[in-house]
Amino acid sequence: YYFDQSPTLRLAKQLAYANATICFSGDSIDYQIYKAFHNNLRRIEQIYQRVFPGRDKIVSVVTREIRVHHATKPGNVNDWFLHGRRPPDGDNSFLTAIRPPPGGYGSIYSILETKAHFRDQNSNGTLRRARIRYYMSYGWSPWNVDFMEDCNVNIMNLGLHYKPYGDHMGKETRNPLMEDMFAAITYLSNFTSSQKRRIAVWRSALPQHFDTHDGHFHGWGNLAKDHTCSDIDKKGTNTTRQIYNQVYDEAFSKLCPSSDQKVKDEITQQQACSSSMHVCSVKPAGEVDYQTIHKFWRDNNCTEHIERERLRLFNLGSEKEQKNVVVKGTIMRWNVFDIFDVRLWHTRNKDCSHYCYIAPLFETAFERLEILISPLLATF
Repeated sequence: YYFDQSPTLRLAKQLAYANATICFSGDSIDYQIYKAFHNNLRRIEQIYQRVFPGRDKIVSVVTREIRVHHATKPGNVNDWFLHGRRPPDGDNSFLTAIRPPPGGYGSIYSILETKAHFRDQNSNGTLRRARIRYYMSYGWSPWNVDFMEDCNVNIMNLGLHYKPYGDHMGKETRNPLMEDMFAAITYLSNFTSSQKRRIAVWRSALPQHFDTHDGHFHGWGNLAKDHTCSDIDKKGTNTTRQIYNQVYDEAFSKLCPSSDQKVKDEITQQQACSSSMHVCSVKPAGEVDYQTIHKFWRDNNCTEHIERERLRLFNLGSEKEQKNVVVKGTIMRWNVFDIFDVRLWHTRNKDCSHYCYIAPLFETAFERLEILISPLLATF
């Protein structure tokens, strides 16, 4: 049966038996991935009930929305993504989480959660639960990470809301993609090193298939009115994975050593063959130009956060100054670009970024994620 072979179900069970929460953080593509995870589980639940009516459910799926309330300092519209200060919103609708703030398009106003419940037949029917969450973030958003403290698997991506040319400026963050990547890598490295039972994953950008020279979206004015999605490699010579994945590779190569030799003793041969892993050495409290979590806290006088981090870094670095303490963290790379490189799988002709919900397509992607993190989940 299909449900016996489903990578989504296997991964959800592993998360449940580890009592773990997996979090997807990013834009509408990550929302689609989160929804595909939910839909796959719901589909299995329904198929199983039809095949075996009257039996106990193979999985029970429930959802909820967790409202988020920010309380940050007033500022102007540009301050929101630059400094995390709340812009004036007139009716205070942002403070009550009715809508994202002006100038903060794509910023989180709620957390979406799917819970998958399983009965453990080897433990007298004990109920096991996995949590799958989505955090909306259309650019690097340091004010969101406080909501991710109870994530066990933290999957992030930045990309489509950064320009595909020049310095790849963020359309919302107003920062170059490379700088926001440095900040995100610093955060994820610190995330995995600060507590046990944590896994950090960076997702590859998915291919865009617009009818342009590189497949990326360069504005509607550069597309014909009747355009359709087009193959990226029109001449059969382009072997790149589009620009965003190239920027990711460059950022990891600058902040993290190669996983080929330097991490050989820290990962199993199976992991080395099936995944990409980086062990990154970062300075969470270092004085840098890009917006790390610590820099955001300092700019916004978040004294409680700063003191807590200062104490932790002091314990790690003993006599070293806080800003010079080096933290080593591991980040996995979930590479699925090739799986989605089919122009016919987009939602409609004029949208060449988002993908239709095709269960086997997302099952294949989740199988790679399962292979990537299963050995680490087994240690929880």
